[in-house]
Amino acid sequence: MKPNRVRRARLECGRCRKPAPQDWTSPEATDWSGRWERGRLAFVLCPPCHSPVEVAEAELNAVGIAVAQDQGGRFLADPVVCLTGTWDAPGQVLYGRDHLQRIMATGTINGLGVVERLPVGTRCVATAGGVLIYERAVAAPPEPGMTAPAVPGGSSPMPAPGITGGRPGEHAEHLRGVS
Repeated sequence: MKPNRVRRARLECGRCRKPAPQDWTSPEATDWSGRWERGRLAFVLCPPCHSPVEVAEAELNAVGIAVAQDQGGRFLADPVVCLTGTWDAPGQVLYGRDHLQRIMATGTINGLGVVERLPVGTRCVATAGGVLIYERAVAAPPEPGMTAPAVPGGSSPMPAPGITGGRPGEHAEHLRGVS
């Protein structure tokens, strides 16, 4: 019996059909833009196919995200779910309920990022293509088995907030350097 394989269709420009870069962090991906629908990248455009209005909209989105980051926001691209707890003990869902509803309806997670253990009082603000996370310097209550919340100037028994992937209840390693 062969294992089930998930084939991902390669994205291409919605107008000229030029193949999209596979690595969206590469220099080749500069100036490509996309439209998100229900937590999925539904449409992408290569730089030559942008209309002047689309160029202006993309620049406005980039400026908005840059200003928010200067004000302490951390941008994460969709699909992402932000929690004050973990998959095992979710706490409060701060962002991503629509993604969770899609997962419940389809049973697929495809590329979902999870930000766990956000401090109580964190704000998550939807923006073009993702979410801006504004964390307060207030620690969340300790999880079962933990002794106390973070102490200012001391070490914290709570793990740092991070992004994980995988199925609910299955913890992947925290990624480092995510901004």
